[in-house]
Amino acid sequence: MGTSETPPFWWRKPDWRAFALAPAAAVYANATRIRLSRPAKAVVDLPILRVGDLAVAVPGKTQAAMAFARSAMALGHRPGLICPAPSGFGSQPHLVDADHDSARHVGEAAIEMAAVAPVAIGADRAAAARMLAAEGCDFLVAVEGLSAWPLHTNYTVLVVDAARGLGNERVIPAGPLRGRLTDHVRSADAVLRIGSGLGGNSAVRAAARAARPVYEARVVYGNGTSLEGRKVIAFSSIKDPETFFQALAGFGADLVATHLLAEGHLPLPDQFAEMVSAAERHDALIVTTRRDMIRIEDADIMPPGAGGRLAALDMRVEFEVEENARTVIDETIAGWRQAGGA
Repeated sequence: MGTSETPPFWWRKPDWRAFALAPAAAVYANATRIRLSRPAKAVVDLPILRVGDLAVAVPGKTQAAMAFARSAMALGHRPGLICPAPSGFGSQPHLVDADHDSARHVGEAAIEMAAVAPVAIGADRAAAARMLAAEGCDFLVAVEGLSAWPLHTNYTVLVVDAARGLGNERVIPAGPLRGRLTDHVRSADAVLRIGSGLGGNSAVRAAARAARPVYEARVVYGNGTSLEGRKVIAFSSIKDPETFFQALAGFGADLVATHLLAEGHLPLPDQFAEMVSAAERHDALIVTTRRDMIRIEDADIMPPGAGGRLAALDMRVEFEVEENARTVIDETIAGWRQAGGA
């Protein structure tokens, strides 16, 4: 659910709609506080790092989880990733096979994450964790955006997008926050702000008041230097496509046209065919994100002539100070051992 599918007023200065929905937001926030205060019942004997977020329709947590997994691997661990299953998937855990699973079945995020480390999905998070343990994983990174979390974790990082921020900073349904900012920050161990900009400053201040560390990371797009001077037609359906388009321009690409799609939506056949026709007229490349490319390949909607002109730009999160990632990983393991882990 991106800003194109959430109420537009969520992303503006609070107005009468936010104030009118304040009573409902208070009920939602109180329910979230109760859920956050409940101890997780399921325990798996592995160190588990949870990567969550403060608001809906804000990007970052999937890429952040992948970054932590890469850092854990560099430290000699065998990380595994726990990813939410698509709605209706069922409780039985499933080990994602990027070569044979359909993105429509397991989700695009799971396919993308499987390129980094083993991924297990399923409504039963504890069962997914045990499946990864059976695969030889010794450190787990769990991606979760919901307040209710059934699995005992040893460290929680809340991700904030510095470009998009937290919208009007009101709780659902008055705004995009999943609960009161102070409640979420106090229930976490650290805040990770990704990207450039002033978005999320309130989360940083809340972290400071709660004596929680704030770490910084940046978004890096791979293979973008090859686009310098090239004519490009770009499209994207990720949560923050404007940042993607700005990155292309930053690489020196000549943007002939940009197409902003609703989050998670594929180009319509006629729209895709028109992009191919325009690319042929301008001798341009059609460039999208890796997540969008996964959707296209899974849906098998590639129009004739698109294959040679379609390219995907890889996006990843890198820590401003790599030592911070090591600190988080070490503290996750220390928390697990303190709780009686082997």
